[in-house]
Amino acid sequence: MRILIFVVIALFSWTKFHAQVNETDYPLQTDRPGQSINANTVGNKLFQLQSGYSYSEEASGLYLIDAHLFDLQAKVGIVDRLEVSALFQVASFGSDFQNTQQFPFLEDDSRSTGLSRLNIAVRGTLLEGKGLKPAIGLEATYLMAGVPGENLDVPAGRFILSFQNELTDRISFTGNVIYLTTDFMQFTANLCGSITSDLGVFAEYWPIFAAAFETNQEMMRVESFLNSGAYWKMNNDLQFDLAFGFSVENQERMIEDFNPFYVQLGVTKRFNIKN
Repeated sequence: MRILIFVVIALFSWTKFHAQVNETDYPLQTDRPGQSINANTVGNKLFQLQSGYSYSEEASGLYLIDAHLFDLQAKVGIVDRLEVSALFQVASFGSDFQNTQQFPFLEDDSRSTGLSRLNIAVRGTLLEGKGLKPAIGLEATYLMAGVPGENLDVPAGRFILSFQNELTDRISFTGNVIYLTTDFMQFTANLCGSITSDLGVFAEYWPIFAAAFETNQEMMRVESFLNSGAYWKMNNDLQFDLAFGFSVENQERMIEDFNPFYVQLGVTKRFNIKN
């Protein structure tokens, strides 16, 4: 928690003297679609909503677990390079186990629904990018998670370092280095291409590692996903997106035919609150 407070204070100090942006020309800065977050902030005195629905499934010959998730994130630009945000997520998890006689430790079929996560975050753009010069951003998040409908009893801190390059007029790259205080590291590599000025596609690699830093153990990759999708900008303040992904490696499961996947629909809407 001390580290989180320090990062928040540092981000405010870094950005408070920077000039305001011209909202008319400022491009829409959204974290959708995909798992990578933007290195840039929403913009000075701009209010933005990002929302999505996703369906995920983990299936094998032994069981089927499905999840329906709805999340809504609200962002406010404090100055042109600093934003604060809050996110809540509602989920419905269902399980259907096929062989409880052979594996008696498995629970009966069930479904739990309710609030599953709350996030409060601050993000600052440390370096503005141009062309091959990367934009660099840092986000600090305090999150609470739990079983849907029960107490959010799993608190954690999360820190995300973001890099973003405009490789060409139509192709950009975004990378994230993510650390959770529950001793997990994640990385993302996202390549995005514009088909037209309003339509684009992306491909992304997302590995997840267990990292027991206190015991000086090596990081172990426990899962990795390949993600892809598309986005459509209806205007400068409204975007719709579609994404899907599937697991290409999972070390925690010892079931050969295990292959989780997800699909997601989302929208981003921006509002000018300057006046």
